[in-house]
Amino acid sequence: EEFERRQVVGIARELARFLGRHPGLAWDYAAGPALHHAVIEQLPSEQRTRLDRTAVKDLTKISPQELARLFPVPAGR
Repeated sequence: EEFERRQVVGIARELARFLGRHPGLAWDYAAGPALHHAVIEQLPSEQRTRLDRTAVKDLTKISPQELARLFPVPAGR
């Protein structure tokens, strides 16, 4: 449990840094069930509000076509 907690904190910290460097970005997020909500909860609320779409899904073993269906690029983005 401690290892998983540290993973969540580390992932959230890196996401927060990235989003802090790109303040105008809206973003999409996907993670497996074990990490999905835990990571989002660790982010500052102003960064969570920039979240467009989410998927509780492990994306490591899906095809690019399935990924494009999950997160299509909207016009003008």
